[in-house]
Amino acid sequence: PVAPYATPSTQEVPQSVLPYLSRTDIILLDYHGSLTIGSNLAEAFLKLEALEHAAKVYYLAHQAGEVRTLPPEEVARLMQLRSSTYRIRWPIIPFGAEESGNK
Repeated sequence: PVAPYATPSTQEVPQSVLPYLSRTDIILLDYHGSLTIGSNLAEAFLKLEALEHAAKVYYLAHQAGEVRTLPPEEVARLMQLRSSTYRIRWPIIPFGAEESGNK
């Protein structure tokens, strides 16, 4: 998700990310950058690396042409693998959830 713009060094910043913290630990900050949260610095850093890698792949895919999305059933299958096979438990918000009002 993208947290709305907030003036740096004010209480607006934590207030802008608060609605997302119970559902994800990787948040884009409008006009600022990103916020990743982990149980330790190394975990937060790995999440930042994953975010940057995904952004780069998405950008390059746009350069190559139309970016197609997977059907919802396949996304659900991949999310199950994420948990059962790869044991990744980081919370996420599915792509598009913030646009549909599921904040």
